[in-house]
Parts: sequence; structure tokens; C-alpha cells
Amino acid sequence: MLIHLVPFIGLLTSALASTHGWPEPWPPHWSELSNLSPGEQVPLAVEDGDNDAGCRLSNLTAFEMVKGKKIVDFTTKAIGSLEEPKIRPLNASGGEQWEFDGVSEDGMQSFVFGFYRDPNYAILGTGNFRLSIEFAFADRTRFYEVYYPERSVVETCSMGTRGLWIDEKEGYHFSFQVNAAMTEAIVILNSDTVKGRVSIRSRALPLTADGNVWPSENATTAPIPYYHWSQPIPAGTVDTDVEIKGSSVQWTGMGGHERFWSAFSWFTCMRNLQAVRAMLGPYVLSYFSFTSNLEQNLSHQSVVLFKDGAPVFRSTSGTASETEDYALVTKTYGGAVTGTLKDKVTGFQLELVSPSNMRHYTFFVEHRNLGFEYILGEGVGGSGFSGHSRGGHVGLNNLHLILSKYKTYLLAIIDDLYSVILNPANYLPPQSVYEDDTDLNTVASHLSKFSLAVLHYGYSEYNLNIEIDKAHDKATIIQSAF
Repeated sequence: MLIHLVPFIGLLTSALASTHGWPEPWPPHWSELSNLSPGEQVPLAVEDGDNDAGCRLSNLTAFEMVKGKKIVDFTTKAIGSLEEPKIRPLNASGGEQWEFDGVSEDGMQSFVFGFYRDPNYAILGTGNFRLSIEFAFADRTRFYEVYYPERSVVETCSMGTRGLWIDEKEGYHFSFQVNAAMTEAIVILNSDTVKGRVSIRSRALPLTADGNVWPSENATTAPIPYYHWSQPIPAGTVDTDVEIKGSSVQWTGMGGHERFWSAFSWFTCMRNLQAVRAMLGPYVLSYFSFTSNLEQNLSHQSVVLFKDGAPVFRSTSGTASETEDYALVTKTYGGAVTGTLKDKVTGFQLELVSPSNMRHYTFFVEHRNLGFEYILGEGVGGSGFSGHSRGGHVGLNNLHLILSKYKTYLLAIIDDLYSVILNPANYLPPQSVYEDDTDLNTVASHLSKFSLAVLHYGYSEYNLNIEIDKAHDKATIIQSAF
């Protein structure tokens, strides 16, 4: 049973520019002005080994699938396009999803779109396709609709991939477009109740389930058995321009894009999923944790941190180590916003530690609004929140306090909202390494020119906090523990 699901927590701290352009040279027939039907838009065959010769097309109707004991193509590699269909053709057990989400700059508005090819619920008579649309607003109201289109078309060309979920009888169509490098995505909504466009521009690189940058021969897309996941866009700037029931919804913020595909349903494969997506200052943070429902006590987490678009930390370990990179992720409680599920979590704290590189990153995330919630009974289900984050790199690049008895090094200097990364030469005497017998108050006094910070360095059973007070030009040990 699903214990607590936090699919997408968006966290923003930077201002973003608004744009409504089409930055990529998409194929002409992908234009919103094109009058061609999906079957007329592309060649239906491509020469083997020549992807530039045309486009690969997957054009299915709502109840179309293979039956009986037939082998289907189920992609498990982290090479090739992450956007192409992974199950070809569909069978009765497997399913896949293209997911897009976003959060406004103030952390109070959000959206989640899910494009599904999933026969698991076809027994209800709705077919194999779903399109879910969810918006949350600053006044804490929400908008939700689900569609069951008659046709799903996914077309992959040399320039990118486009998906269309269409129902000509009902008069609606929804689409997504992702360029080949997976740096940009556009989602177009068109029904009687919701119309408009959302664009996402990545500030990171595509990731596989083990945190490797795509493409990678040795990477895996399977965090748990029979369940596959990747992140074409871990996080980027989002521009939302939508009309819902005649009311305009326009904001900029942060967004991302996920791919999921599984041999069986989510509930068969997975017991628990937690996730945090954050973008603040120069950083993009991705955290996902999966718990298997098929293998007891099997969990997998992936934490990747980007700075200025380049990965600076990656780990799949959630256990502290003196040698291996690891990430400790803790739920936090007592904040202002939680859901109605049994677990009253209100945020997360993430500690990313690289002992070999002597680097440490700390992030705090706090819920500001409930994006969506599914109640399955007995206090369990799934919920997603929007919110804010703070933190960053909590060590100085060039200053190490080495106490041989404890092998201690400098771990943290953080201000109220952003990580403070300063040049120690501007503030410290030439000496940057202190011996065992150095008086710790002397060390603290060397840092007294910082306006307000917390120096935290420690290892194992030894911890020390030093408060820096510029106004009184002093530094005081405020807490120590052995």
C-alpha cells in the first residue's frame, strides 16, 4: 500500500523572465496553425539507422493492444531518446507516463500534467489513454480534470518528440513537444474549459534513475524491479499562460519533466515514492526515493545537485560514510502547510555530503500550498506540495579547520536564505589550517567580520557551533557537544 507519496515539491528563490516564443526549429507540421491530421503529418517509415530521414510514429487508438502470449518491446536502457514510447505495442499490464509540473515564484501556485498510455484501468471502459490536468491557486482552491481521448500519437523526429492526446468527437486535443537535447518542453492545452501553453527551459542535464547524466551505457532507469524512471528536465524556468473557464492564469516559476514506465501498475511495483525538485540561486536539486512493493525492504534514492547547469554532487546512498558520497534526507514537521493524510509532513531537510571532496550542501524545504492530494483510505494516499527552499553549499572552498584528533573540517557557513560562498582571503589571515592546540575562540575571532553566519564543523561525536556577531565584533561558542 502507498504510505506517503510526494510526487513533486517545487521550490523557488529566483526571479524569472517571461517569454512566449517558440525557441526551437520545430517541424512545420508541429505548428498550432497546421491543419493536417496526425496521420498526414509525417512519413510512416524510417530507413534503418537513419533517423534524419524521417520521423518515427506511434499512432494508437484507445483500445488498441496486443493480446495473448506475445512479446512486446520494453525499453530498459539509458541510451536513445528518453521521450520515445518505451512499450511498443501496448499490452494489458504495462504502462507509461509523460509528466510535466511547475510552481510559481512565490510557491503558491502549481500545475501537474500527466499524459498516460496505461491499459491497467481499461477494464472500466475508458480505454488505455488518460490526460490529467491539475492546477493549484494562491487562494488554496484547485482545478482538476481528467480526459480519456480516443487517440494517442507520439512522433519522434531528429529535432525532438511530440505527443498528441486527441479526441475529435469530443473536440479536444492536448500535446507536448520536447526537443532532442531535452533542454526545452512545450505543453499545449485545448479543450472547452482549459486552453493555453506552458513552456519549460531546462537549467540542468537529463538524468537516469541512478543519477547519471543521459546518455550513459552503464546507467540504469530502474530504481526498483519492473519500474523505470528518468528525468529529461530535472528543473528549469517555466512560463505559464493558460485560461481556465474564462479566467487567465499567468505566472513564471520553476518546472520539470519526468518519464515513468513500468511492466505492471504503480501499485503493483511501488509502495512509496518521495520527491523534491528545487531551484534556487545557481542550484538545481533533484531528490527521488522509491520503495518496492515486490521486494521487501528494497528502497532506492537518487540525489543530484547541479550548479550553473553542471552536476556537482551525485549519490544513491542514504547512509553516512567517511569515504563515500551520501545524502541524508529527513522529513520535517510543525510547519504551516500539510495535507489530510496521516503523515503530517511539512517539509524536508537534505544534507548532501562528499567526504572525499570535503564538501557539504544543506537544503531546507518548506510547504506553502497543497498542489494535489489523493486519499486511498486509512490515512494513506498521495499528496504534492509547492513551496520554498533555502540553503546551498555550506563550506568555504579554501578554508579547512583540521583537528587531527577528530579529523574535523569546516562544513558550513549559511545565511538566512542563500548559501554564502565567499573568498576567505578577504576575511581571514593567511593562516587557514589550525593545529590541535589552537584555541577555538581564536579561530572564531578570525571569522568575526562576517555579518551573520553560523560556523558548524564536526565529525562523528564532535559538534561545535560558533555564532558570528559583527555588531559586537565577537564570535562566541554557543553550543558544543561531545
